[in-house]
Formats: sequence, structure tokens, C-alpha cells
Amino acid sequence: MSTITNAQRGMIIILIFSCLLYIQMFYCYGANLFNAPLKCYGKTIACCLVTDLTYAFAANIFPLIIMLCFGLMTIINVRQAKRRIQIINTTSTSGVTINISGRSKKTDYYLLCMLFVQVILFAVFTLSQNIQKFIALTQSNQTQTALDNAIANFICNFFLLFAYLANGMSFYIYTLFGGSVFRNELLKLAQIVRQIFYMCIYCFNK
Repeated sequence: MSTITNAQRGMIIILIFSCLLYIQMFYCYGANLFNAPLKCYGKTIACCLVTDLTYAFAANIFPLIIMLCFGLMTIINVRQAKRRIQIINTTSTSGVTINISGRSKKTDYYLLCMLFVQVILFAVFTLSQNIQKFIALTQSNQTQTALDNAIANFICNFFLLFAYLANGMSFYIYTLFGGSVFRNELLKLAQIVRQIFYMCIYCFNK
């Protein structure tokens, strides 16, 4: 069985599982609700609890665990493959071997830094929204003033922006912790954008 076939089957399984996982939204979610942090939100407390738990585990906790496990497994497999290559390559000199070993350790260090920083930032950006949702859910039966509702809505929207930041954090992590390769490519892209900007200014002023 080819890798493409496995990837296609995996995509279909994940798509079906995701649709079944969020099918309760057709019943639980309502539009244009009053005293809700968002216009489209759960109708009842039970619906909010179900949707919040589904979002917390399916979109945040499980991806964190899978990301950490597969990342560590990938780094371990790469390290074992390098060791096997070094054992087979017995004709290399000691100086070259030491240089390659030091370079591989540096690469492993960068990979571990990228992995742990990505997991930590993903946890901070996503789990904070879940914690805020559960706190707001426990306080939903309490009588709140208009000021309390405004503060709760502001906090909800603030942590919602954190969840959006999690989608683009890979770019910043690879640029900051991915070594010189990503930074050099970013500098090249910045130079290209600057050249295009200057060309546009020159064409408009001509």
C-alpha cells in the first residue's frame, strides 16, 4: 500500500471523525443570543459544556499530546539514523567525524527547542481560552451587571485572539529557533519585497 493511499485514507477518516465530533453544533448553537460573549453561542448551559469540552479535547489537548509524542519520536528516529550512518561509515577520519557529531548535536538541540517552544506556546494560546470558557460557564447562573458582562465579553474576545495567534506561530518559531536557514530565507524575502516596493514608487513617480 502506497504512502499516498494511506494519506488519502487518513484524510477521509479525519474528515468523517471531525464531522461526527462537531455534529452537536447544529442543535446546541444559536444565533443572535443575548448575554452571550459571541453572537453564535451555546443555547443552554449543557450545550455550552458539551461544545467547550469537545473543543478543549479535540482541538487543543489531543493535538498537544500528539504533537509532543510525534515530535519526540521523529527526533529520536533521526538521531538513531545518524548513529547507524556513522557506524557504517568507518572510513571517515576522526576530525570529520567529530565535526559531524557536533553539528548533529546542534541540530538536535534546535529541533528540541523548536518542539518544546511550539508545544508551550500552543498550550498557552489555546488552553487559556478553554480555562476562560469554563470559568465563565461556572459563573453563568450568577446575577451580573452590564459592566460584568462587558468585562466578560472583553476577556472572551481577548483570549479568542490568542487562539488565532496559535495558527501562525509556526512561522515565528521556525524563524527564531530554526537556525540560520529560515532567517536567511526571511531576509531574502524582505529584500525582494523592498525591491518591489522601490520599483512601484519609481514607476508611480516617473
